[in-house]
Amino acid sequence: MKWNLKKLEVGTQEVVLPVPKDEIDAAIACLETDGTLSLTIFSEVETEFVCEARLNMSLLVECSRCLKKITYPLEANFSLVLKAGTGPADEDSDENVIFFDPQEEEADLSVIIADEIGINSPMQPLCKEDCKGLCASCGANLNKKACGCRTETVSSAFEALRKLKGV
Repeated sequence: MKWNLKKLEVGTQEVVLPVPKDEIDAAIACLETDGTLSLTIFSEVETEFVCEARLNMSLLVECSRCLKKITYPLEANFSLVLKAGTGPADEDSDENVIFFDPQEEEADLSVIIADEIGINSPMQPLCKEDCKGLCASCGANLNKKACGCRTETVSSAFEALRKLKGV
C-alpha cells in the first residue's frame, strides 16, 4: 500500500488512508471489506514523521473448531516513524521505522500493515465460545446435530497406576 508523502507537513495532522482488500495478500489475511488506516502525524522537521496509527478492518476467518466462516473485527493501534534516508544494514533494528527517499513521492506501508494484521489476528478464532466443533470420526458439525458415532474411551497407559491408587 503506497502513501503519498508530498502532502506531509511540519506540525500535527490527521490522515485517513484506505486499505483496499485486494491489496492485502490472501496468504496474510482475507478481508471482508476495505479497511482504513487512521494516522495522527507529528513532525518538527521535514525528514522525520512520528505517526500514531489505528488500523480498522474486518477479516474473514474460519472457526478453529467447526471451520465455519466468520467475520472478525480487527482493530490495531501502533506507532511508526517515517525517516528520510536509507535504512540500517541490520534488518532486526526497528521494525516500525520506514525509511524513504526524499526525492520519491511515495512510501510503502504494506509490510507494516501485514505485520499488524498478523500480530492482531486471532490464533484460534471461535464462532462462539461454546462451539462443539466437528466429530473426529464422521466430520459432522456438532453445533447443528449430534452424530451417531460411538465414543470409546481408550485405556491409558497409566490405568494400572490409577487402580493402585484407588481412583
